[in-house]
Amino acid sequence: MLPECNHKEEDMQAISEKILELEKEKLGLHSQLDMKQLQLWQNALEISAETLSKLSSISSDQNNQLQYLENFDSRLKSLESEVRRITLDIKGLPASITAIEKNVEQLRNLTERLVERLNSLTEEFIGEYVKGPTIKHTGCLYNSIHQLARHEKNDNFSGLLEEVRQLIEAQGARIIEPEQGEPLNAKEHRPIRKVLTPREELDMKVAEVFKPGLGLNGRVILHAVVAVFSYDKDIKGS
Repeated sequence: MLPECNHKEEDMQAISEKILELEKEKLGLHSQLDMKQLQLWQNALEISAETLSKLSSISSDQNNQLQYLENFDSRLKSLESEVRRITLDIKGLPASITAIEKNVEQLRNLTERLVERLNSLTEEFIGEYVKGPTIKHTGCLYNSIHQLARHEKNDNFSGLLEEVRQLIEAQGARIIEPEQGEPLNAKEHRPIRKVLTPREELDMKVAEVFKPGLGLNGRVILHAVVAVFSYDKDIKGS
């Protein structure tokens, strides 16, 4: 019995040793597994960090692209608004051009009227303050010679009178010297005497000219001084 027990003890001891070796081997394997797992985790972390960095870079690029697209969209909308404004301006150009042409035509007409008015005022000024006084004095000289010619019946006075007349007419003036029997013109004639007449048809007509008048640019500078017929039915005569 003793040897058999000893043999069993040896077997048990051998088995224990084997189990111990297996446990050690198991522990070694676990240690190796843990190291490999740690290395795998470390590699995974590195890959995750690199991936996150790339994702962050991509996100930043996307943000830049989005910002660029937003700026581009804003500029595009601004250009569209400008195009619409220019289009409206172009559509309104014909009306503006028509209005401008109308204004230019009105300005041209106004300018022409102003020039005409200026010329008229210039002529009036020259006539009033330059020609007028000179011709008026010449007209007075003509009247004096006319009076002498009426009373003296001298051909020399008649010739001189004609020369003064031509001088006056050369200045654009005219002699107002109505003929006998010519109707009285209240604008040009100044009656100072009445001559009674039985002829009704001569009523209010020029009987005699005492002093010729003078006209310039449609105005009367000197009125012709005249006698005028006045009809009187009580007068007998032819």
